[in-house]
Amino acid sequence: MQEYRFDESYRICADFDFLVRCLHNHISMRHLDMIVSVVDCVMGISSQSDNLNRMSAEDDESIHKTGFLKLDKYMKEYRVR
Repeated sequence: MQEYRFDESYRICADFDFLVRCLHNHISMRHLDMIVSVVDCVMGISSQSDNLNRMSAEDDESIHKTGFLKLDKYMKEYRVR
């Protein structure tokens, strides 16, 4: 997993980029029946309306950088939440 680290050049979407790269490279994942993270959906940087354009741009850049353009299909097919 050394090669799969957060790319901190993505200020808002480093976690999204990490997930996209793992999915694209068929890194196995599994459900854990435990809380591993608590996300602030109200005060977090990605929740602020001023950052929506940057967040969208970072998401798009990550998807195109990996070439993983089938993300929507994958998420629907495997019910990634």
